[in-house]
Amino acid sequence: MLFLAGYDLHSYRSLLDEQAVVTMQFQKLQSQRYRVILVESNGEQYHYHLSGDQWQLDARIVKWNPTLASLGFKSLYRLDRLSGRYTDIRQQLEEPASAHQLVEPPTDFDTWMLLKKFPGLGRWIDAQYGSATFLPMADGAVYEVKLAFGGMLARPVNPEAKQAVSAWR
Repeated sequence: MLFLAGYDLHSYRSLLDEQAVVTMQFQKLQSQRYRVILVESNGEQYHYHLSGDQWQLDARIVKWNPTLASLGFKSLYRLDRLSGRYTDIRQQLEEPASAHQLVEPPTDFDTWMLLKKFPGLGRWIDAQYGSATFLPMADGAVYEVKLAFGGMLARPVNPEAKQAVSAWR
């Protein structure tokens, strides 16, 4: 079980101080339909299609207790899901969902779920924490998503994204 947990945790990445994890660029295909280019901090690029008015990015975060952290164990994260959202809740309920799993776990063994089943392990490791961020989609918009100990932060990078965020508020 320890081997499988270690192998599964290998699919997570170290969470240092606030760090950029992805850049996302949107291209409008038609009304409420977008192509998304997601570029990870290591340069890997992925292409997705989303429906809706907003995008949402979810991540899993694993934190170690202070004793283990002082021994060099670093907090870990794994991007989990990218999805589209509609502003209108009725439309959200009626339209087909657009969601993509971002990381395929290396095995069917899920350390995250194991840690939730055995809360006694919580004194050593915290896997109860997930984080999500969402902002509006707009043609040509580029966002940078950073992850810090407090969670994910998305920031508009270019004028199109800044305009979308200011009109959204």
